Amino acid sequence: MTQYLAPILNDQQVDSNGNPLSGGRVYVYLAGSSTPAPTTSDKAGNTANAWPIVLNTYGLNTQGPVWVAGGQAYKFVIRDADGVVLRTVDNVAGVNDASSASDQWTLFQGSPTYTSPTTFTLPGDQTGTCAFGRRVRTSNTSGQVYGTVVRSSYTTDTTTIVLSTDEGIPLDTGLNQLYAASLTPSDSSIPATAILAPYRNRIINGGFRIFQRYSGSPITITAGAAIAYTLDRFYVACAGADVTVSQVTAGTDYRLTITGAASNTSTTLGQRIESGNCTDWVNKQIYCQITPRPTAGVTVTWRAYTADASDDFNTKTQIATGTFVANGTTAYFNFAAGSSASNGIAIEFSTGGIGSGETVSYSQFQAEADQVTTFEFRPPALELWLCQRSASRLISRVWRASTDGNFAGSLTPLTFPATMRVAPVLTALTVLGGTSYAIQFDSLSGREGDCYYQGAGPALGTYTTWLIGAEAEL
Repeated sequence: MTQYLAPILNDQQVDSNGNPLSGGRVYVYLAGSSTPAPTTSDKAGNTANAWPIVLNTYGLNTQGPVWVAGGQAYKFVIRDADGVVLRTVDNVAGVNDASSASDQWTLFQGSPTYTSPTTFTLPGDQTGTCAFGRRVRTSNTSGQVYGTVVRSSYTTDTTTIVLSTDEGIPLDTGLNQLYAASLTPSDSSIPATAILAPYRNRIINGGFRIFQRYSGSPITITAGAAIAYTLDRFYVACAGADVTVSQVTAGTDYRLTITGAASNTSTTLGQRIESGNCTDWVNKQIYCQITPRPTAGVTVTWRAYTADASDDFNTKTQIATGTFVANGTTAYFNFAAGSSASNGIAIEFSTGGIGSGETVSYSQFQAEADQVTTFEFRPPALELWLCQRSASRLISRVWRASTDGNFAGSLTPLTFPATMRVAPVLTALTVLGGTSYAIQFDSLSGREGDCYYQGAGPALGTYTTWLIGAEAEL
C-alpha cells in the first residue's frame, strides 16, 4: 500500500510554553475512533514505529519520519510525559493523499450534555475547540442539528456552549455527539467569520450612538399613539402609560434606555430596514443579536416582519417570532427572510409593562445573512451619514431682502448632508440667532430644498437662523 508522510510529527513538538516536549507520547488512531493505527518510519512501509511514539528530550521522534497508509484518515493524540492530553488532531490524512476523502467534521472525543434547546456542556476546557463563530454539528434524537457557537465559557472543569442553531431547530435531550468544523478542499465548513466583510450588519445605528433628534434630550413617548422615532432609525411605542426614551453611555457602550411608569403595560422598540438594504436577503437565513439590560430580568418577545409593499409598512406580515430573557448578556436568534424580503424587513422587540423606576436598555443590535459574527463597529462619521438618509439636522439663515409682501425674503437653498430616501418633510425646530420669525419650506428632492420668509415679515435686512429638521423615515 502506498505510504504518505504524516502531516504532523515530522517536526519538533513543543509544550504550551514553547519548550521541547521531552518524553511526550503520540498516540495514532483511526479517525474518529479509539482504534490504534500503525505508522512506519519508511516510505515502503516495512519498518513499523513503536506505538505510542515516544519523543526524545528535543521533542523529536528518533525512529525517523512518520509515514501513514494511503486511503485512510487518522487521529493524533499528543500527550506530555505525565499522560496529559495537550492536543488532538482528528480526520487528517497523509500529505498529498488524494485517495483519502477526509470528512469536514471532526468528532469530539467526549460526551456533550444537553442543557437547553440552544445550550450544552462539555467536560474540561473546550473553549478552544468551540470558539465563537465555529460551526458545529450535533446528533440528537430528532436527527442532526447544525449551528454556530455564539458563547463559550469555562468554569469548574466544564465548558458551557451556546449555539445559534440553523433555522432555529432546537437541540433535544437525546444529544449524544458533537462534531466541530474543519477545512476541506471543497464545500468548506469554515464559517464566514474567518473573513469579516464590511457592511454585513444591515441595522443602521445598531450601536445606538447617533442621536440627532432633540439634541440628545430624553423623549416622551405617548401611550397608545403611533410609533415615534427616537435615537436615529429606531422607533418606540408603548401602551398603558407614557414612557421616556434616552441615550445612556457606559464607557464606549451606547444604549437606548426606556424608563417605565406605574401603569405602563407594554413597550416596543423596532427598526425598519429599507428594501434596497435587504433585497439580497430573499430566502436567506438572517442571524440577529442584541444585548438587553433591564432593572430586573424581563421576557422580551422579538418579531420579524416583511412589508406587504415595497418600503410600505402600513401593512406588514409577521414571518417569525420568539422570546429571550433580558439579563445583560447578548441574545441571539435567527429567522428565514422568505421571498418578500425585497419589500423591506422590520424587526421589533416588545416587553410587558415597565413599572415606575424600572428600565430596559438595548445595545449592539446586529442583523446579517447566513452567518454569526462579532458586532460590527463602524466609524461614527460613517454611521451618521447612513442615518442621514432617513433623518438629518441642518442650519439655515434666512434674510429679509425684499419689500414684496408675497415673497418677503431671500431664497436660501438647503443641501442635505446625504441624499435622503425621499423628499423629506422639513420642520423649523429652534431659532439659533437673529429675530424669531416663521419661515416657509420647499422640499424639492431627496438632495435639496429651500426656505424663505412668506408674507408680512420682519424689517428689511432682518435675518433668522434656524435649526431645521429633515425627516424621511419609513
